[in-house]
Amino acid sequence: MDTVSKDESTSKEDVDLIRKWYVEDTNAIPPVYVLQPITVHLPNYCDSSDVQKQNAARQMWWEVFERMRKVFDSAAKLARQEGVFSADEMHELIMSVTEDEIRHGLKDNTNIGDTCIFFTRDFKGMEPAFKQKATLSMFTDIQTDDDNETLEFVDHSKTLLTRLKKEYIPSVVPAEALNSFTLPWCEKGIDPIGCPEHAEYLGQMCEIFESRMKAMIDTKLEDQRSKFVDPVKSELQRELLHHASFCKTKCSAFQGREVILASIRSYLSSNLSKPLVVHGISGFGKTSVMAMVARHSREWIEGCITVLRFLGTSGNSSTIHATLKSMCKQICFAYGAPQPSSDHSEDFSELVQLFNNLIETLPSKDKPLLLLFDGIDQLSSNNNAHKMNWLLKSLPKNVHVVVSMLPQEHNILDNIKKTLTDPSCYIGMEVVGEENGIAIMAGWLKERKRRLNEEQVRVVREAFRKCPQPLYLKLLFEEFVKWPSYKTVADIKLPITVVDAINNLFQELEEHHGLIFVAHALGYLTAGKSGLTEAEIEDVLSCDDKVLNDVYQYWDPPVEGAVRIPPSVWKRLYQDIEEFITEKQAGGKTVIAWYHRQFIETAEKRFHGDPETKMARHKVLADMFLGEYSRGKIRPIRLEKRNKDFHNADRLVSPQPLMFGESAFNLRKLHELPFHLMRCEIMNGVPEGMVQHIMYNFEWILTKLRAFNFLELVNDFSKFDEESGILLEALYLSGSNLKEDPFCLAGQLLGRMYDLMDNYSNIRKLLGEAKAWVRTTHHSLIIPRGACLIPPRGQLKTSLAGHPSRVEAIACTGKGDVIVTVCKDSNGYPMANVWDEENTELIHTLRVKAGSKASGALSLAISHDDTFVIFGCQVLGMFELTSGECIWKLETGENHAISSLQIHEDGALAIGGSEKGSNVCIWDLHRGQLLAKLEHPKIANFAFFEGDAEVLTGCQDGFFRQWSITSKECLHSFQAHKENDMKVVAHARSIQTIVSGDSNGSIRISRYADKPSAQSKVLAGHRKAVTCLLVLSDHLLASGSADFTVRVWNMTEGTAALNCKGMSKACIDQMIG
Repeated sequence: MDTVSKDESTSKEDVDLIRKWYVEDTNAIPPVYVLQPITVHLPNYCDSSDVQKQNAARQMWWEVFERMRKVFDSAAKLARQEGVFSADEMHELIMSVTEDEIRHGLKDNTNIGDTCIFFTRDFKGMEPAFKQKATLSMFTDIQTDDDNETLEFVDHSKTLLTRLKKEYIPSVVPAEALNSFTLPWCEKGIDPIGCPEHAEYLGQMCEIFESRMKAMIDTKLEDQRSKFVDPVKSELQRELLHHASFCKTKCSAFQGREVILASIRSYLSSNLSKPLVVHGISGFGKTSVMAMVARHSREWIEGCITVLRFLGTSGNSSTIHATLKSMCKQICFAYGAPQPSSDHSEDFSELVQLFNNLIETLPSKDKPLLLLFDGIDQLSSNNNAHKMNWLLKSLPKNVHVVVSMLPQEHNILDNIKKTLTDPSCYIGMEVVGEENGIAIMAGWLKERKRRLNEEQVRVVREAFRKCPQPLYLKLLFEEFVKWPSYKTVADIKLPITVVDAINNLFQELEEHHGLIFVAHALGYLTAGKSGLTEAEIEDVLSCDDKVLNDVYQYWDPPVEGAVRIPPSVWKRLYQDIEEFITEKQAGGKTVIAWYHRQFIETAEKRFHGDPETKMARHKVLADMFLGEYSRGKIRPIRLEKRNKDFHNADRLVSPQPLMFGESAFNLRKLHELPFHLMRCEIMNGVPEGMVQHIMYNFEWILTKLRAFNFLELVNDFSKFDEESGILLEALYLSGSNLKEDPFCLAGQLLGRMYDLMDNYSNIRKLLGEAKAWVRTTHHSLIIPRGACLIPPRGQLKTSLAGHPSRVEAIACTGKGDVIVTVCKDSNGYPMANVWDEENTELIHTLRVKAGSKASGALSLAISHDDTFVIFGCQVLGMFELTSGECIWKLETGENHAISSLQIHEDGALAIGGSEKGSNVCIWDLHRGQLLAKLEHPKIANFAFFEGDAEVLTGCQDGFFRQWSITSKECLHSFQAHKENDMKVVAHARSIQTIVSGDSNGSIRISRYADKPSAQSKVLAGHRKAVTCLLVLSDHLLASGSADFTVRVWNMTEGTAALNCKGMSKACIDQMIG
């Protein structure tokens, strides 16, 4: 600017013009002169409502532009003469953008010959002529003389282009990568139809490009094949680099938070051996704090191995399964241990056990382990991640764990507090102090080489004082970092809350990139089930006629026959929101989604606030995944601003088949399509798209089962009418079989719903497709000709498969949300499956590995507070129910199976009889030790707690005994049966009654021996041995017998209230109330 002012060849009017359009910004470091927006001085430039004024403003701008260009050219030459600029600096100022990009691309390329293809072209016979002005302007820079009578080439531009093509490029590009053409000039420019030389040129260029590209790809592939790369190590390295880079970014401008960092350091230095939970609402800076903990970890914990995951920011940190799998690999590498086999890492329960085993055995005093999980709320809900069952609440020695989370999201904080009860294990994030916030702001500004003046700092300080959150400050920063020094306080209006700040950001994006484009693009991003891939976003925007009309206002689509958004349009928007976006894994691909909860909620309200708008977004996404715009399908469009119809418009959208090959599934379509169809085209409460394309589509159901699992399939479906309810019931009834073999789907559906075809049209269609599939499949199957399996709409809802042997015991939690089944595994050891009752999915498989195999009946009991389960045979295992962690092994010192297992109400004691031994054992569950053995004259099968101080036992000598837990002495006894005739016993504690059955079918109701009515009451009715008893209430009792009947008794009156016949086998195990 100084050179412009002192250039004697520049008039005062031109200097004033420059100073009018370029204003000094001292907030930049160093200060710069900023070109003002055109509309500041020419407000009608973008006003299409008055075409005459708009054209006048545009003509005025180009006149101003030309005057300023000449002034700068003159000033630049003067500056070069005076030594202000070197030759290279001068060239950087005057070269074209294209040349700058070429030089940038070649700058650090050490292998140009194998990575680049260059084409240069010269025209012979090209002369400036007014009648060819429009065509010439597409190929070279032209101008008119001062009298506007003669057209001429711009010599300066021509010289720069010649130097680029004839000097710079040949000096750095090998001859084999450089292809030069000289062509005759035609009036139409490049004219392959009218000029044979042009047609030949285009053919040669395409041929060279294709062959060179193939050769470069082959060379690269061969190079990769020749280098052995450990795929496990390579994948892990990429994951670690991602989190390390993310950590570095978060630490780069970190300021303050000394108090919370000191608290975390103090906790890690203590010996609590429990995880630390850092919690706070969205935008409070938890992620930055966790990054700083990682950065200082080796200072705080000498010699530690730090394993860090910013959850939800990468494909391998989006699910708890993938996260633990990746962390196990890192831990093994760090400690030099063998990598875990896929057998242990594919099953989630086994993976958790492997993870726990690694952190128990590998860390040492000299090499402790620190695990950092940031953003538990960012994990998907798969494997019940948010219940926190997978995390040990009591840590092994030399292991430290810190997790961060939102307090309300998915009830994560409440969930972990159920099992991690120590208040010292929790640190809440507090608001950022004002001075701390200003220090953070200053650090960010310095990094961007910016500053604010005093008045602007005061405005920011006042705004931050009202909303002291790091996310708010970050959003403010994206606004005030662009403030020039000449922006007055009167022009500034800052948002008050985080939501206001997010809306301000969205509004800026709409103003910069276009209202329609931004609203639709971010609307689609928000509408994704768990995000969208960038390719999907470009595809869906190309399916949206309104977006295409918004993009193509001033030019036509560049490729004939194709109408699609240019990739750069989305890329520019993505760059402006990248800081607030995260990557995660969904449907086998890396997708992008909003990172902060407040962004999700604000975007939902802004872009989906109107139900019709929301439905429209889901409709276009559904059509895209259905393939309505793929495989060359023509979708005509009229571009209103261009006043043109494109009747043969191909949107060039990626194909969307269910499968890409015999075993390559389209996981994205299978994952997303049902979600969008459920949210569009609802007619009378029925999602028409789901009915038409998903629920009664045999190929879809089979493919979804094969690609995912049974739970993923049924989670897509809903009961919205009678027919859909029948289908869901049929699927649940078939669940155990479908989980084992998806290809039995056709047989299961036909066997269960064959008789329903005449009454339900959609079921008839589905079964018709199943029959057609059976006729063409190569699989060997047994297919029923008619209904032969248990149909829907009956009492049976589903069955739980996955037991290698007969189920010997079943128990439910008090709330009925968890079921535990016990059997012997394939090696003969006790095994328990823990099931989620709501979706009948397996949560854990627990095993008791004792010295010898189970040699008798198995026992099972769940604690009254539903926190742990005990099961086993000669040796019992005590497991935490939510995490599957083994707490204790309970032993008797004898080789007899334990029977009649009971847990005291307070969870402190357990008691069990013996299948063949004469001792009743009592265990202390706090220490995992045998507390007492109560000796009996014969086999003592039955044992119950009576209050806090006593127990009741039943012995095969026919006697019941009452014992003191403290003294281990027998207080009372009474005989109820003959010797060796006591088959089953139940305890009605509330009425102090023992109910027992014998081998003859009699049931005895006995009051305790110290009561006046101690004589037993006999219930007669069963003709064979009583095998199971269940006390339903103080008055009602249920009994099962070897006579194939179940009876319900009125214990007060001694009569049978209900007799159920029809059992195909004897009721031999147990009843559940």
